[in-house]
Amino acid sequence: MIFDSKQEFDQSYLPIIQSVIEEAGFPHKLGEPISTIYSMKKADHHWNRKLMELELTHRIKKWRLRNIRNIMSLAKLIGTEIK
Repeated sequence: MIFDSKQEFDQSYLPIIQSVIEEAGFPHKLGEPISTIYSMKKADHHWNRKLMELELTHRIKKWRLRNIRNIMSLAKLIGTEIK
């Protein structure tokens, strides 16, 4: 939006941007607003991807464990021992 407006950045928004940085826990210092916002967007994307990878890994491990338990239960039911 800042680029599309083709207007100079309104400095009165700096306290709002700074409060968002602090409340969201970003380790950024407010310098040049456009580069700071871009950097925050990049960091947010990076950590969202890491969180998604952790969630996916957890789901896969949970799925494997459930399937192993199902196979063991089925083997026990039919009288076969699995080692």
